[in-house]
Amino acid sequence: MPKINLRWFRVFKGFLNHTDIQVHYRGVFKSPMGQEVLRDLYKTCCMNSRSYVAGCPDATAFNEGRRSVFLDITRKMGIDPEELEQEMCDE
Repeated sequence: MPKINLRWFRVFKGFLNHTDIQVHYRGVFKSPMGQEVLRDLYKTCCMNSRSYVAGCPDATAFNEGRRSVFLDITRKMGIDPEELEQEMCDE
């Protein structure tokens, strides 16, 4: 029986330290394809629009959850979301 590589699972178990995680995130999102994915996530996660939906707290909470995911990605990459926002708007 082939041995299963569970390295990906260690991330979820907390075996990789903060520096390792940062290196991995940067490695993924600094590549050309990663940059395209990051641009898509920027839009999908309501970073270029308001998350508030008048009269609909559930939709607002959902949008804030999306936004939170993107902010977590930028935090793990060690970049300032405001700098990234400026970069995204300049393109």
